[in-house]
Amino acid sequence: MADEGLARLCTEDYKQPHSGNLKNMFIHLTNFSLNKESDNYKPPTEDFLNDDTGSKRLLSSAWNSLEEAGYDVDEIKEKIKDTLRKSIVTMEPYLLNTYHTRINADETGAKCF
Repeated sequence: MADEGLARLCTEDYKQPHSGNLKNMFIHLTNFSLNKESDNYKPPTEDFLNDDTGSKRLLSSAWNSLEEAGYDVDEIKEKIKDTLRKSIVTMEPYLLNTYHTRINADETGAKCF
């Protein structure tokens, strides 16, 4: 798992989905193209590398904010890694099959790893 990345945050507090809020994409999705239209959207500052308030910021900033709020960031990261491991194990047979059916046996023209 990468140590740094881009964190995209919803522009409204998350609420469990129900029939009355399913169309409010600002609650459930972190898609930048949607959230930039929200009245609550906070664009990154000029000093993006040190911005800890924007709706789009460095992952390390999001980790710091969570830690300051009292969350166990190491535990969150371990849960994410566990989910990644399970996803890879689940997909491995399909990826292996696709690889063998689409790549030449001599692998001289391989475009994947």
